[in-house]
Amino acid sequence: MTNDNSNPASEFDKPVLEFAFEIDLDFRRAHHIPNTPAGFTRSAVYVDGGRVSGPRLNGRVVPGSGGDWAQIRPDGTLAFDARYMIEEEDGTLILLKNSGYLWG
Repeated sequence: MTNDNSNPASEFDKPVLEFAFEIDLDFRRAHHIPNTPAGFTRSAVYVDGGRVSGPRLNGRVVPGSGGDWAQIRPDGTLAFDARYMIEEEDGTLILLKNSGYLWG
């Protein structure tokens, strides 16, 4: 299967991936709440800036525009919820939301 540009199109079991950009974040401030009643530690790290660079997107991370709010579970799993803004070189603002898990 191909799309209009004769490039391979993604299928459910065969995704086609293309490198678009990378983000380098600066985190200098953090807060931790250990031993919450739910049985895990809460953590917040705040975005102080950063750079976005790549073939499809370039710009900066807007200082103070968000951070990463995580749960650190007793089994060592980190559940994260990160939100912050990127400003493209042309001034366009993009709100990024990342969530997922890290273990091991």
